[in-house]
Amino acid sequence: MNLQLKGKLALVSGSTAGIGLAIATTLSREGARVIINGRDKASVSHVVAKVGSITGGDVVGFAGDLSTQASAEQLTREYPERTNDRGI
Repeated sequence: MNLQLKGKLALVSGSTAGIGLAIATTLSREGARVIINGRDKASVSHVVAKVGSITGGDVVGFAGDLSTQASAEQLTREYPERTNDRGI
C-alpha cells in the first residue's frame, strides 16, 4: 500500500501499545516521520527503538500528557522543526 506519506509528520498520541502502536508502525512503514507519544518515558523510549528497528523509519519520542497545555508546549519546544507556524 502506498499512502504517499513520505516526509509527512505524524504525531500519534497513546502510541506505546495497542492500536496507537499499530498506527504508528504503519505510518512509519509508509514513510511518515513519526512522533511516538505516551506518558511514561521508559515506555516511549522502548517503543521508539522497537518501531525504528522494525520499519527503519524516522521515529522519535515524546513523553507527556498532551491533554495539558504544558505538555503541548513542551512538545513544540522539543521538536520545533517538526511543527508548523501555528505551533502544531
